[in-house]
Amino acid sequence: MKILRQLPALLLLGTLAARAQSPATITADKLGDLPVKVWGIEVSADGNHYLAIGPQDSSSDSKVVATFDGSRIGGTYDNFIDEVIAISPDGLRAACTIESQAKTIYVLDGLDSPPYDEVSGLRFSPDSKHFAVEVNKDDLEYMSFDGHLGAAYKSVYAAYFSPDSQRMAYIAKKDDKEIMVADGKEGPEFDDIEDPVFSSDSKHFAYQAKRGDHWLVVADGYAGPEYDDVDFITFSPDGQHMAYTAKKNGKYVLVADGQEVSSSYDAIKNIIYSADGKALAFGAFKDRRQLVGLNAKEGPAFHRS
Repeated sequence: MKILRQLPALLLLGTLAARAQSPATITADKLGDLPVKVWGIEVSADGNHYLAIGPQDSSSDSKVVATFDGSRIGGTYDNFIDEVIAISPDGLRAACTIESQAKTIYVLDGLDSPPYDEVSGLRFSPDSKHFAVEVNKDDLEYMSFDGHLGAAYKSVYAAYFSPDSQRMAYIAKKDDKEIMVADGKEGPEFDDIEDPVFSSDSKHFAYQAKRGDHWLVVADGYAGPEYDDVDFITFSPDGQHMAYTAKKNGKYVLVADGQEVSSSYDAIKNIIYSADGKALAFGAFKDRRQLVGLNAKEGPAFHRS
């Protein structure tokens, strides 16, 4: 396992300040008791909380400990797995992955998980109330959601939470095919699955899928038409409409609510709905000129600078 080298105090403070994403930052008086050395550290989005991993003491065979906002959490462990640290969006919960007794565990809210062969992909929901993590046991992988293991698969990939935190989806590999598991239910098998996205109201869910040499968009479990490629899945703010780009015969078209609604272009970029979802704008390139389209109607074309 890769171990981070000891961070000098000034470098540590600079790292903390740089990673904070708001005017509030961790200051020296907020650090509290840090481990003797710091091998890994994560700072909350508001800059007011941190989780630090390091040795318990200065001995060469020291155990590893975790410190959350100056207080020790969990027990003592054999080793720290580099970069597998997470803090919830509200800054009040913390998780990390640790080696203990030749197995790997995750520590969540100061409590040890059962032992696994491998642990990765720690993720909190947007409201910080839910937690998902990928675990491997006996050469099978599972998505653990709030401490409950899902079905066993050849492999599983990162959890995606809906904006309201009430829904969760992930990609799983079943034999040589991939499936999307959303709300605990398996979707159809495909050769590849990419870029899942929830609507802003969390009621709708879509992703790109590959079948043979063609790509399509699956929305709320229904597969759309096949194309050479699809991209830029975009929901309207109210969640009632969805658009994406599709490639066929070397050109791109705009697909909205399951129908092709534009001419063919060399490229289409920057799909955006109006706030009320009634208007759909896009940028496009055609014959070395660029233009903006609104509700499938083209604006004037200009030469690219």
